[in-house]
Amino acid sequence: MYTYKEIGNMLRQPLEEKIRISLEIIKKFYDELNGNVDVSFSGGKDSTVLLSLVRTLYPKTVGIFANTRIEFPETLHFVANTPNIISLRAETRPWYVYRHIGYPIWSKKVSKRMEVIQKLPKSKQLEKANSRNKQGEIYLDKKHQYLLEAPFKISNKCCFYLKEQQLIKWQEEHKSGTYIGLRAQESHTRKILLAKYGFQTSMDHHPKCYPIIFWREKDIYEYIIKYHLEINPLYDAGFNRQGCAGCLMGSDTEELVKHIRYMRRYHLKYWNYIKNMLAFKKVLKFLDVYL
Repeated sequence: MYTYKEIGNMLRQPLEEKIRISLEIIKKFYDELNGNVDVSFSGGKDSTVLLSLVRTLYPKTVGIFANTRIEFPETLHFVANTPNIISLRAETRPWYVYRHIGYPIWSKKVSKRMEVIQKLPKSKQLEKANSRNKQGEIYLDKKHQYLLEAPFKISNKCCFYLKEQQLIKWQEEHKSGTYIGLRAQESHTRKILLAKYGFQTSMDHHPKCYPIIFWREKDIYEYIIKYHLEINPLYDAGFNRQGCAGCLMGSDTEELVKHIRYMRRYHLKYWNYIKNMLAFKKVLKFLDVYL
């Protein structure tokens, strides 16, 4: 639907033009579904901006928050103080997901491939890791192959069990369409989504709309400042991203250490629960994350 050159041009547009286009996208989706829409609201900066844009046109639009049961207290407080938000709590317990399905390590792609590898006999795992597809891409990068020795399960499915499952159930019950605050700048996969489908999809028979997919991070912050939006206080504490407490996704970055040190300082009981009950201690030790 869009070439990468066209996507690049969209990303470079000024904020006011992006706001105009986003509002047009929001209105088109709303009209197509006769107003039966909601906003996926995580409590992060992107979904906060998206909620503001949608409510510029439709003030009564409900926001849907998926409570994973391992949210930062600051996030729960921020969501609770945002008007007209419905909180859906995960039915599956985090300890069950991590211990029996797997921990997310590095990225969704790596975690998904590690889950496949771990299901193979030990003698076949290295062969699978070094296999290549038709484009010559190695199945598991050499720098990630130390994960073959991990004494715990690895999987990319935590988001499904702790977040997506209750959102899907909500959509099925209400037959609603959902505005989602994805941005193409954040990953190549999201650029592909925009290139292939544009601003709307109906995968899994659930209509979804991505009104800010062509926004850059600087646009998000510019909008927040321009319209005096309150945002999750975790950003003021130095966090670059907001998500599950102690999330191991992207565990090669300083963000994980920042999350854990913050918990140890301000939410020690919560950190002890994550470290012991969710068995993060052994995972961090294997990853050589020293705090």
